[in-house]
This record gives sequence, structure tokens and C-alpha cells, in this order.
Amino acid sequence: MPTGEHRPELYGARADARGRARGDQRHPKREHNEDRFGVLEEERLFIVADGMGGHACGEVASNMAVDTMMAFFVRSRGAEITWPYWLDRKLSHGENRLACAIKLANDTSAIPAPTGCATARSRG
Repeated sequence: MPTGEHRPELYGARADARGRARGDQRHPKREHNEDRFGVLEEERLFIVADGMGGHACGEVASNMAVDTMMAFFVRSRGAEITWPYWLDRKLSHGENRLACAIKLANDTSAIPAPTGCATARSRG
């Protein structure tokens, strides 16, 4: 799955090679960070996920959420696809792509633990 290009210098955070955020934490005793972010610059898509649920599951959940959203954006780029959810006629094509990506990431049957996500897509 695509991982996007992680450019932490753009966002005021530090990250490791897997895109796990290494910013300030409210729990200084925690040695493990379950946050993950992803960037698809050509799509102007920015995602931050904060995993919950303990050491293994939180990290897996945040990784899966970011990977799922980014994979859908890559797969739906300019190609005819079968949309996994109904399209909202009030939304633009780009807004429907984002809404479907979020819904896919929220599929609780696939994600092992809760994760909070924030997404942004600029219009350029």
C-alpha cells in the first residue's frame, strides 16, 4: 500500500521513517507512540491518526486507517472504480473521495482498535 511522502518539517512535528509522529506527548512516561500521519502531496491530502487501545492495537489501528485512506485516494485517482459507498450528489467528486476514504477507515470490522483521525485536503 502507498505510504505517501512524509515531510515532517512541513508540519512542525518529527517523524520516523514509517511516518509515526514524534511530537510533544502529554504522557511523558509512555515510551511508545501510536500516532501516524500520511501525505499525498499530488492529491493535497494530509492525514493524522491517533491510535488507542494499548501498545500493539493502537499502532496497528492508526497505521491501517492512514494506509486505507491513502490507498483509496490512489485507487480512485482518475480511474473508473466501483464506489464502496453511495455518492452524495451535493458533494464534489473530491469531497466524495474524501468521505469514502474516511468511511473505509472507519470500518470497524477491519480496524482492530479505535483511532481518531483528522484529515485535510487543500484546493490549491
